[in-house]
Amino acid sequence: MRFVRITLLMLCLLVAPVPGMGGSLPAKSPSGTAVIPADVVVAGWVEQVLIGPPGEGDSVRIRAKLDTGALTSSLHAEDVRVEKEAGVVHFVFVSDDGNRVPMTCPYIRTVRIKRRPEGFLRRPVVGMRLQLGTKEFLTEMNLADRSHFNYELLIGRRDLENGIWVDASRKNLLPLPRSGK
Repeated sequence: MRFVRITLLMLCLLVAPVPGMGGSLPAKSPSGTAVIPADVVVAGWVEQVLIGPPGEGDSVRIRAKLDTGALTSSLHAEDVRVEKEAGVVHFVFVSDDGNRVPMTCPYIRTVRIKRRPEGFLRRPVVGMRLQLGTKEFLTEMNLADRSHFNYELLIGRRDLENGIWVDASRKNLLPLPRSGK
């Protein structure tokens, strides 16, 4: 009898929700498939996005990797010049086709990135506008040398929390952004 009670207790623990372990699973339709909330878009792990300074300025269309393993977003930048007093960062974005686009964005802060064994790297964080499918929002991105990576932009979980689910088995599920150089 004691074995049965312990087994039932263990079974209840396995199926009970655990506080602090994230959100609930998506609701299921009568057919058993997941129901996607209306305010959510499902994106592939690689998508075309638009980025630009906050406001109604020029935007650049680029390929981005949506990375649920990264917390923050990171953009490839060259010739970075931080003007803390003026509250801006000037940099050049270089797209995968070699197009050099100068940008000026609001300076937010500087982050320290831990690197072994060298210690720490310092990267400026800027405010930017990001459009991914039908989602458009303001975000923060750190500027880095991503020239040795396949994608100039890495979109992390903080941005994906804006109602973007990632289908890791597919690419380019969303419509192309509406404008951009």
